[in-house]
Amino acid sequence: MIIAIISLLLGACVFLLFNSILELHLISGAAKFFKEVFIDFLGIVLVKIGKHNSARRLDKTKRQKIIHTKEGLFDKYNRLIEFIIHNLGFRERYGINIETFHTISGALFGIVVLVILLLSRNLALSFIVSFVLTILIIAFFSDRSRARNNVRLEAIADAEDLICPFAKDGVYYAIKKVMETDEYLHKSIRPYFYEFLKNYESRGYSFREAMQILNQDLGTRFDNFAEKAIIFESSERKGMSEIFKDIVDENSVVREINIKKEALFRKMNRDFWLKTLLIILFFLYSLTNEGFNHFMLNTGLGNFIVGISIITICVAYVGGQFLQNSIELKSK
Repeated sequence: MIIAIISLLLGACVFLLFNSILELHLISGAAKFFKEVFIDFLGIVLVKIGKHNSARRLDKTKRQKIIHTKEGLFDKYNRLIEFIIHNLGFRERYGINIETFHTISGALFGIVVLVILLLSRNLALSFIVSFVLTILIIAFFSDRSRARNNVRLEAIADAEDLICPFAKDGVYYAIKKVMETDEYLHKSIRPYFYEFLKNYESRGYSFREAMQILNQDLGTRFDNFAEKAIIFESSERKGMSEIFKDIVDENSVVREINIKKEALFRKMNRDFWLKTLLIILFFLYSLTNEGFNHFMLNTGLGNFIVGISIITICVAYVGGQFLQNSIELKSK
């Protein structure tokens, strides 16, 4: 084994030496070929998938406008995927919508099933392992998107706290004053306020239209401020700026609630993994019994029980992560 590794390293060194002395440019040529052939082909495939899924999304939207059904488990799953795509910027960066996500994840699931099936020759095990890996990947993305969403919500609340004290002289003036210093607004939301100023100052949008666009960009967390800002600018009266003080007070209450909530969820996660660890240790200890070991590892029913148990733990974890979003104040 050691001789084989040394031979491979020597061969690589000789290859790099000849490539450099003779100026063959084999590495750069291979990289260029890979980029021009594989990457371009992958881009074409993704464009085709995107167009197909866009048509599917349009048809689904039309059906939803006609038929209103009660939200089921699959609808909640789609909402979770939309949450992940939005917060991680998959749509803006890669043009991935929920249909494209399902297409890619379905293809990867099939590939993983096939690979594990070739290695293990066990169809049930292939599906169980692939399903568990899929759930864990979704849980990872959900956790990352939740963390990013929490940062975004806190940044919006901080922006409102900065703008509200200056709002008595006008919301536009208050936003412009806060935008004068780069450090005041978080980098994740600053571009949206910049677009608001451009829309209102030089693109011909009214204050209402520019604020509604800003509200759409920042989401429901900004509903309360946007609604009050539009009312204030359209019918400003003496003492009316007091309505913005409520926003600062509400943000303070929400922060306090979210701090307590995060502490409770940290405890919940810790208890979940502790209980899961105890179950796993008990299961491993039980495997020392020869009869139990044979039943669980060498029979179809035993493998099914193990697979369902693992899937249940993963689904419970994903469900717990989905519940752990920060509280938002939304306008009715």
